[in-house]
Amino acid sequence: MFRIVDNPEFTHSVEVQVPVDGGWKAETLKARFRILPEAETDTGDLGAAEASKEYLRRVLVRLEDLVDEAGKALDYNDELRERVLALPHVRLALVRAYVRAQTRVVEGN
Repeated sequence: MFRIVDNPEFTHSVEVQVPVDGGWKAETLKARFRILPEAETDTGDLGAAEASKEYLRRVLVRLEDLVDEAGKALDYNDELRERVLALPHVRLALVRAYVRAQTRVVEGN
């Protein structure tokens, strides 16, 4: 059976490649996404900063497993969301995770 849900949401672990001296370091966070109805899926150019931010504002419900520099857990709110969305490498990881979850595309094939 296939269940029809009025406001579908899902949580996925998102791997973010964080730039560090001489390379990258993989870190993870959890993102709760909402599935947009087809009428709301016009994404514009997701490579453009403002378009990807606006898209993620619509699909993100919350972020988890975020800590400050001292390792203290941070509570999710709109201000924290905007701080995270200001980071291009995080935006890219979130968009990829959402699209991959929607399409179940396996990269590299």
